Amino acid sequence: MVVEGVADRQSPRSSQPSSLYQKKKVGTHIAALESQLGQAQVELKKLKDHLASTEPTKTEAQSELKMKVHKPIIPETIQEVHESLPDDLFMDLQPPINRRWEK
Repeated sequence: MVVEGVADRQSPRSSQPSSLYQKKKVGTHIAALESQLGQAQVELKKLKDHLASTEPTKTEAQSELKMKVHKPIIPETIQEVHESLPDDLFMDLQPPINRRWEK
């Protein structure tokens, strides 16, 4: 229960230091917040720089992956194809020797 007028009866002297203390306290709090803001801005700049420096590597890796996914597996030379096939694969496909032309 609050008695009317009792809260308003403070000495003028006692309100001055309290007000000064509150101002000092707020000022200190603002300075601490400004310091934290400055540190956060420095950290943000570092992170942005790091992100920017990794972007080209990311793009290159994505491009290489895309090429690997879409690139068909094709041997580089006919020799590689020939070596990968079984030896007897083409035996039945060779034309018979025409002995008529031989003499």
